[in-house]
Amino acid sequence: MNKRIKSILRCYAAGMGIKETADTFHTSRNTVRKYVRLFLSSGKSIEQFLSLSNEQLHEMFGCTESRHREPSSRQIELEALLPGYVSRLTRKGTSVRKLFKEYHAEYPEDYQLSSFKRAVRQYKFHIKVVGHVEHYAADQMYIDFAGDRREVVDEMTGETKKAEVFVAILPFSHYTYCEAVWSQHKEDLIKGCENAMHYFEGVPAAIVPDNLKAAVTRSDRNEPVINDDFAAFAEHYGCAVYPAMPSQGQGPGGKCRETSLSFRLPGHRGDDVRQSGRTQYRHPYFPARFQ
Repeated sequence: MNKRIKSILRCYAAGMGIKETADTFHTSRNTVRKYVRLFLSSGKSIEQFLSLSNEQLHEMFGCTESRHREPSSRQIELEALLPGYVSRLTRKGTSVRKLFKEYHAEYPEDYQLSSFKRAVRQYKFHIKVVGHVEHYAADQMYIDFAGDRREVVDEMTGETKKAEVFVAILPFSHYTYCEAVWSQHKEDLIKGCENAMHYFEGVPAAIVPDNLKAAVTRSDRNEPVINDDFAAFAEHYGCAVYPAMPSQGQGPGGKCRETSLSFRLPGHRGDDVRQSGRTQYRHPYFPARFQ
């Protein structure tokens, strides 16, 4: 949870608003406001804050452990039955009350009618919901490997190799970068991200991988574990990493808002700027890439 707080406040310090930050990290605006208020009242700079230990963060923010309650056995049983119940509601003469009588006959000690109706209503809402995501300029860069591997033929030798297609997209504008790489390993992923930022001529506030193994060691709704090398790469560029929700995936669709587009150039941690041309920059993973 401490890493999550640091990522949230890193985005805030980079200029991302409360609403945008809350949307990015799938948390409430009040939670983001609470973190920002405590951060500002501490009087520390963002660099000092990011260097704090877990113990110091715990002291500053109080209990940061995620409150996770294991579902009860009766909840698990009902959730397993809901898809069948809801599919039967389309049949003539079938009602929620009739389904409850059937459920109650088998599980008389479990949920009563009001709770059963609420569970059915919530399930129907979630399977029919249409997501609408509002994106903001320079906030996020979605990354993933797209489609099947493509064959590449060496014109000199005739040798055929298969390549992955790395894709990076800025969801606000749908501006897209694609590159063929040889694998989905972290080295190729980092190279693709670096090349994309040079192509876009800027660094987003957050990189959003679709739970790629090269970027995410362990996927978790509250505290995903980021690969150490990929985390170091993002730290070097001064941007946060927040994987897409495990069941959510990514998608560039969203409502565009009239906002000026400005990025920080790779290798520059100062003010937001726009500049043409490439930046000559040596990265420890690929020292000769931009020579």
